[in-house]
Amino acid sequence: MEKEQKQQKQIMAKEALAAMQDLEDSVKLENIVKDNKIEFKSGDKMFRVRKPNLEEQQEIDDIRRKKYLELVRDDSYLFRKQWVDTYKKKGVDIIKMETDIKRIEAETKQLLLRLAKTTDKKIIEDLKNQILKLRDEMYAISMEKTDLLSYSIEDQITVYAKSYAAYLALERKDNDKWVKHFRDNEALQKSEDTDLVSKLFYYFDYLLYSGV
Repeated sequence: MEKEQKQQKQIMAKEALAAMQDLEDSVKLENIVKDNKIEFKSGDKMFRVRKPNLEEQQEIDDIRRKKYLELVRDDSYLFRKQWVDTYKKKGVDIIKMETDIKRIEAETKQLLLRLAKTTDKKIIEDLKNQILKLRDEMYAISMEKTDLLSYSIEDQITVYAKSYAAYLALERKDNDKWVKHFRDNEALQKSEDTDLVSKLFYYFDYLLYSGV
């Protein structure tokens, strides 16, 4: 059972990587950002995602604070460090996972530098295969680590606040007017529209962390 679950996580990691690569190849994000907004199509509808405004940011901070108090008061929830210590006692080393991820990232960068400097087709193909293998390994470790720490107070708050912010930021075009697509954050969390949700979080992350 554990082996099957691990294989499933690896498959999910590969699919997630492939989806993100497809998105990166299909658009030039810097060219579609306009006034801190990104318009995109999902299904037969047009959507846009934008940065939260000041009022919405205050709302996000408020729900983050309330969620933090809720989780801290619940003895069944542990902080990240407590989870790391608990896992270590059971033979699962989260710190080593983080070290492995950094090592793989460094190795990948070195291979990418070599790839940029060579014109030999055989070497190029070999380097690409090595890079893909390292990325598969990195995403598998990242997925496992994320899964192991998903119930930590810090991760629960981060995921909840990000989901809430994304729900506020997503709008759908109806008759030339932009309207909020999801009625509330719970509707977003329960959505089975994987294409829309994956694009929403991808573009939302870009807006938040690209510095545009």
